[in-house]
Amino acid sequence: MERPDAAERSTPTTTIVVLCLLPLVIHLAVNLFGGYGYFRDELYYIACAKRLGAGYVDHPPLSIYVLALVRLLIGDSVFAIRLVPAVTSALSVAVVCGLVLKMQGGRAALIVAALAFVCSGQLLGYHAFYSMNSLDILFWLVAAYVLAGLVEHATTRNPTVVLAALLGLGFYLFSKDGRRFRPLGAVFLTVFTILFLNPHSKAEYIAAGYTLVFAGGGVAIERLGRGWGHAIPVTAAALLVLFGVVIAPFALPMLPVETYVRYAQALGVEPSTAEAKKLAELHNSYWFLGVGATPITTFIRLGGTQDDYRGSYGDVTQAGVHTSRYCMPYENDLGVVIARQRRVPIEEAWNQLKHFE
Repeated sequence: MERPDAAERSTPTTTIVVLCLLPLVIHLAVNLFGGYGYFRDELYYIACAKRLGAGYVDHPPLSIYVLALVRLLIGDSVFAIRLVPAVTSALSVAVVCGLVLKMQGGRAALIVAALAFVCSGQLLGYHAFYSMNSLDILFWLVAAYVLAGLVEHATTRNPTVVLAALLGLGFYLFSKDGRRFRPLGAVFLTVFTILFLNPHSKAEYIAAGYTLVFAGGGVAIERLGRGWGHAIPVTAAALLVLFGVVIAPFALPMLPVETYVRYAQALGVEPSTAEAKKLAELHNSYWFLGVGATPITTFIRLGGTQDDYRGSYGDVTQAGVHTSRYCMPYENDLGVVIARQRRVPIEEAWNQLKHFE
């Protein structure tokens, strides 16, 4: 297998810029012209950003400090807060491209690796709303880039030849050119094994780890193309784009609700969730935010029946039922209760409401 020539090995700056702009434009367009409003987790993050701290229960503080800065500079509209993951997606693609260049990949490898990132349904979804996930993915990639730099300079050899290379992980673990980057494969396998053995893990937890494999996969496909014809990377890129277009409506709020439902039904995709239980009255870091001493004795309670509140209130009135066709089934048809004359001050009962699941 021949070496890439000098022109192929030169830094294709224009290609990288275009590839980085691709996810940024996609997310900005969806945020401007699509969307379903705030995702409920985003409202929780905004509440935390109003009460900065270093020990939130279920997320690291950096993402909340970033959100607080965004709120200070440009507000907390849906577009404003989602500008962060949109920009982060572009930065992540830039680091993926940097990894490809470290592995002596050319334009074909850059395009395939970047499209693998952009067209991943899981990664599209993670960059479609504000959370710590987009930052997590970027930090994974930056750490991988640093690690690749360490192993690159730890040896004086740069092997020139490999036979057929498998994709991604196989490139790191089995190819001669990829052996310098074998620690990246070891990191992925270690994290994958830990998550696989943990019965509480969700499939999406490993999503950030897959980004480490995209660079190796792009290089492997490019090298296959040198031996078997350029149709291989072109076909791979086309399939990635096709898959990305098909899966995009499941990851991005780009279709009207009714249209999305028809689209999902046409493809035979049914709603699912990894969260199979109803939460208690209070959860996550809200417990630490407490109301403190207050003279308020009348509350609007969501969920439960009148009988659930008679022991705590002197007067309980059923005001209605909250119904939403498209909410999670276990959060639908919740009773709305007006509870008056609270017998025990809310600040005294607060400690019993803690729920961190």
